[in-house]
Amino acid sequence: MQDSPSLPEAAPSPGRDERRMRAAQDVLRTTIRDLYLGHFGAATTGGAMDVQLSLRVNPADNWALEFSPPLLEQLLPQLADREAARDVFTLGHVFCFRCTSSSCDHGRPPDGLHVFKGYDATGRPEWQEFSQTLIDVKDERVDQLYDRPPRLVALFQYGRELKGKQLATFGKASLSYSVLGQVVAGYFELNGERLALSLQIVEGRDREGRMTLKLNPVGYALDGAFLIEWLSLDKSAILFRAMQIAERELDRIEKDVRQARAAGEQDRANRALGRIPGVGRRLAEALSRGGRQEERRTRHAETRRKEQRPVHKALEDAKAAKPEHFYFDLKADTFVVVGEKGRVHAFNEEGKHVTSFMMKPATVAFRVRTERWRRATGEEVVGMRERL
Repeated sequence: MQDSPSLPEAAPSPGRDERRMRAAQDVLRTTIRDLYLGHFGAATTGGAMDVQLSLRVNPADNWALEFSPPLLEQLLPQLADREAARDVFTLGHVFCFRCTSSSCDHGRPPDGLHVFKGYDATGRPEWQEFSQTLIDVKDERVDQLYDRPPRLVALFQYGRELKGKQLATFGKASLSYSVLGQVVAGYFELNGERLALSLQIVEGRDREGRMTLKLNPVGYALDGAFLIEWLSLDKSAILFRAMQIAERELDRIEKDVRQARAAGEQDRANRALGRIPGVGRRLAEALSRGGRQEERRTRHAETRRKEQRPVHKALEDAKAAKPEHFYFDLKADTFVVVGEKGRVHAFNEEGKHVTSFMMKPATVAFRVRTERWRRATGEEVVGMRERL
């Protein structure tokens, strides 16, 4: 008896097609959502965004499906571009989760006496006078703010204290702009007026979605180029030195965390992150101690110190130096720029200033001759100028 001919499989019904499409959309939706949350936290992303995906189907191999390039490599740069376009981190500004912007009025103090108080429930930055901040924590140094001249007072605050009222849906769990701690300090002097600062230690994400740690100085009328110019002034030397030390410590922590996470060692990464409060406390102590020392230091001694450590000339000399005055220190792994009048400045590979000092031409020649220094290549000089 002959076998009955097999019947062709019934064509999928329209209802089944629609269910399968919805299931595929849901899987892709949760994949994109979880990828975003894992790299950038819970900050709202605003309106809709276009995502371009490329995939390949091979009917000869049972309709095998392949994303080309891999799905993660396609999605992450597009999500990172979206974050970058939102200006999540802007030097001198606090990110406002209510407005999803760093450029709104909420992200700046209303005047020179106010410091960052914390976020409200909707992620809007709140501000209060520095003196009131000290009063709230019963800091007896508040009286020193009204001495003649006023004393420089600095206080470290934990990030959890600043985000206590903030709701998760309005950025409390954000990884794009997360205040891990801050130092509020004052008073400094700006255009003859008193100025309080909020020096925030901020966790963020770079264009590849990797964690970054930055020190963000926030003060009234201080942003962009004017902020950098003000920090380079002689009267800001205490703050400039203290910030440099804190930024170097944060760079080391960032590097340790990235290495630990890449190796799958989350406990080691957590231990590295646990060093951040120490950075903030040391920054506060350095500012307070520096203020006391500045009061005792005579004008003549300060002038001599600045002549011996020409920190304030670092960027100017690096921009003006000829290519033949760029070197690489093989022992310290730093780029060295020789400026005028014996000024020498060292920068790391990221273009951040490390130190400045005075050196005679004969000493420069000796370090080259003994191969402690080598001349930088033309490509290295171009790259260093760009990073500066």
